[in-house]
Parts: sequence; C-alpha cells; structure tokens
Amino acid sequence: MEIHGGKGADTIDLTASGMPPSGQDMRYCTLTYVRGDSEYNNYDSVSGFQTDKKSGDALYLPTKVVFGDVASGQSTGIDNVTYGAKDGIITFTGKASLEQLIEAALSDHISGSAESTAAFEYDDDTYVIQGDGVAGAGADDLVIKLVGVTGVTAFGSTAADNTIVLTDHVLGVFTGS
Repeated sequence: MEIHGGKGADTIDLTASGMPPSGQDMRYCTLTYVRGDSEYNNYDSVSGFQTDKKSGDALYLPTKVVFGDVASGQSTGIDNVTYGAKDGIITFTGKASLEQLIEAALSDHISGSAESTAAFEYDDDTYVIQGDGVAGAGADDLVIKLVGVTGVTAFGSTAADNTIVLTDHVLGVFTGS
C-alpha cells in the first residue's frame, strides 16, 4: 500500500491497514513525500508506523541520504541545549520546545544546507526531518511526526528492530483477493 503525504497537516492512521495479507510475513506500507509536503510548521501525524523487523513500513522521501554522526555536546543555537547524532538519530540534551528543536534541526547549527534525513524523539513521538538544501526552516523542508514511535536507533534500507526504513521505491504492491 502506498500513501502520499500531500500538502498540509494530514492525519494518517496506519493501524487501519491491519495485519499482513494472507500468506505474507509483513504488512507493507510506503509513505511517499515530495518537497513542500508536510512542512516544518504544518506537518503530518502518522499513527501506527512500525519500526521492527516484521514491519514493511517505509518512508519514500526526496533523498535517502542520512544525517551523519556528530559527537554529543554540539551547539544547537538554543541556550543550554546541545545535541549529538548517530546513524541519523539526533539526541538533544537540555530543555526546549518542540518548535525550537525542529527549527534547530533544520538550522545552520545542525543540518545547515544539507539535504539529509534525521529523526529525534520528543514526548513519546519521533519526528523525521529532511532539509531541502537551504539553511534554515523553510516551506520545502519535510517534518513527519510518527505518533507513539519511540526507541528508534537508526535509519536503514531493510526492516530491523528500532529502524526507520528509507526506500527509493514503493514496497509490497499486492494484487488479488
């Protein structure tokens, strides 16, 4: 199954897609986004996204480049808030609002002008971000809220525990009854 994010703040519920089709080990769902969908200040909320080895859930984004590793203690541009990153997952230390963290993640301090994908956890949800290649938060940056997703440790090209799958094609096109 493929779902296109589209413009504006959509609410997408993948729990409605239920269990895998008969005879299949996984449920396959690809969420597809292009530049200008799910903006940094008007983003989609996705419920039921799975990040385990039995999941076929994936994100199809404009680029599969993952944000690089950065030692902890780096400046975010927010007073008393620092960050580090491993395998595309940003860890913030200190206290800031969600809006501040999204803007920091898309700023010169963290992603700069990179078109890379990263994620961070905030209040029991995971936020996937992808810069548009222009420093600072803008209309072509992507932000996707994965509701209730916690404990993500990496991005990958195949399903694995605690992994957000990035793909360059729609996964699992099924036909038949």
